[in-house]
Amino acid sequence: MKKTNHPIQEFILKELPKHPQDIVIVISDHFSVSRTTALRHLGHLIKSKKVIKTGTTKQTVYVLASATRKQFKFPCNPSFDEFLTFTQFLAPTLTPFLNQNALGIIEYCATEILNNAKDHSKGKFIQIELKLESDSAYLAIEDDGIGAFKSLEHAYHFQNCRETILELNKGKLTSDPSNHSGEGIFFSSRSCDFFSISANGFCYLRNNLEHDWTFFEVPTERGTRVELSIHKETTRVLKNIFIAYQDEDSLDFCKTDVLVDLAQAHGERLISRSQAQRVIRNLEKFTHVTLDFKKVQAIGQGFVDQVFRIYQNQRPDFKIKCINMNPDVEFMIKRGLATQR
Repeated sequence: MKKTNHPIQEFILKELPKHPQDIVIVISDHFSVSRTTALRHLGHLIKSKKVIKTGTTKQTVYVLASATRKQFKFPCNPSFDEFLTFTQFLAPTLTPFLNQNALGIIEYCATEILNNAKDHSKGKFIQIELKLESDSAYLAIEDDGIGAFKSLEHAYHFQNCRETILELNKGKLTSDPSNHSGEGIFFSSRSCDFFSISANGFCYLRNNLEHDWTFFEVPTERGTRVELSIHKETTRVLKNIFIAYQDEDSLDFCKTDVLVDLAQAHGERLISRSQAQRVIRNLEKFTHVTLDFKKVQAIGQGFVDQVFRIYQNQRPDFKIKCINMNPDVEFMIKRGLATQR
């Protein structure tokens, strides 16, 4: 880092990583100078693009422009611009570090999640944490609002957060359908290496490298926190993820996949028609579905009949594909289809 000529500015550049929010007080105490003098030296470093400032008044956060770990804080209001935020505060750090695939993915995810926070959270602030690790970029976006799961639960009268996450994973779910398509979380969660969303006492985590997921309780805190990471040299292409879920001719988002395991509460077996109805609910928005039976140990005759006979008869052109079935699950589905024939 290029040296400055003033000892206060040298001190700021050294101590800022440890004091991103109280650096003005630290400067004043260390040099016995006024707040105005401390701010003047900070302003010089901001103007010379060595320091970045976000937030206002007591919520102000300062970070080094050259830091590989940055934290920002913004007021959550209608004037917040997610694209300008990415361009001005995140892209300068990410662009030299990531290949074009990774940069395109993290730009899409960041702008979608920031827009969701602005439009849905009803919070006062949005915080961003960016960290460059040895071979990947990590991004966390957090708001202090009502929580994403509760917001959707209230809008759609879901019974619990697990049910909300099941529906969220299907796609096209939003608490504001007139202004949002409900695609942001769906595609963001499938495009990163790791993706998690925590809200209202629960966390849903996807590991796309291992095609694995988990759902667990976390300490209840206000707001929503989304975390994601992507390898800096990823070969994953964002466009291909969209193509996998769209119609070849109309380009409409018409295909989805369902993690069937999310339809069963802890300790349950998928045997009933009501459980099957959880799986197929809201699938009228799509023409194709892939039912992923990973982690499902067994299913019952009523479950099979509801999905593969009753629902299929109601929608004869609807395409159902099943993957990751163990022998017991595969047997029950084949048996149900044979009985139907």
